[in-house]
Amino acid sequence: MSVEYAKSSERMPIKIWQNPPIVQNPPADNVIVDIMQRWQRYSSSFIDLSVAQNDDMHFKSDDGLEGYLKVGRSAVRIIAEAMLLAGRGDFGSVLDLPCGGGRVTRHLTKFLPDSELFVADIDQEKEQFVIDKFNVRKFSFQKDYVGMPSQKFDLIFCGSLLTHFDRPMFDRALNYFIEALSPSGLAVVTLHGRSCVSHDLLQYNHAHSLRRQYIKRHLLRHLFIKFKYTTTLDQKKAINRHFMRRGFGYFSCPLWSRMYGQSYGGSYTAPSWAINRVEARADCRILGYKEMSFADYQDVLIVQKI
Repeated sequence: MSVEYAKSSERMPIKIWQNPPIVQNPPADNVIVDIMQRWQRYSSSFIDLSVAQNDDMHFKSDDGLEGYLKVGRSAVRIIAEAMLLAGRGDFGSVLDLPCGGGRVTRHLTKFLPDSELFVADIDQEKEQFVIDKFNVRKFSFQKDYVGMPSQKFDLIFCGSLLTHFDRPMFDRALNYFIEALSPSGLAVVTLHGRSCVSHDLLQYNHAHSLRRQYIKRHLLRHLFIKFKYTTTLDQKKAINRHFMRRGFGYFSCPLWSRMYGQSYGGSYTAPSWAINRVEARADCRILGYKEMSFADYQDVLIVQKI
């Protein structure tokens, strides 16, 4: 079921700096050259095509393996863009959370071979596959994102995670990632924005149209169909009543929630709402927000620790 957030999803108080921080960016020429060289090496590298047997991101891809690889390449492009914005040519330590079956990790090993790569995922079987296959290190985290992270990172890539959280979990996770950044570190977080809302509404309306046609042909099964589609109905409520009015909407998926032992479903986030979450902190700055960026579908928020 979806949950009402009449007050808690409104704007958070903005924090300003009593003394504006001093940010020193290296010469642009040096950074651009470094990133171009990285991109050229990455483009000519062989990407490991090994896929875990339980990697649902691969099996759900409409374009098979090529579509799966395309998503990973888009993550590298986003990170390169974030490096340009931050004026950084390298990272000492990098975290990919959630790593899944290595959809992005396999690309990071080629684009950032001189970085110490860490991975984490709530699915420990997938996590172990990535650790063993790509020779990266494990990062232990609290799945409810309560408490302080055990270490700091220069870059955190968080692909398609906050897109499944309700508002309290969303806020905790975003703050957790910012806390896990070292000074000048970058957090690259993907979100379900306006494009995802439009896409999901089209899918929903199409599915609902098919449902009505089915009910007309099978009137005796009407009650079963109505029960079966209860969660789907919450999706439209999350969009029209919550996202459209307040900037954040969430619908739950009971099956996923039982599987992961926490609230887990689908969230929709307006750019202004997400940016306001960062405005509520005085220890970081907003480097960018790009709609329809990750896999040409999800939005991307880029934050830098001060």
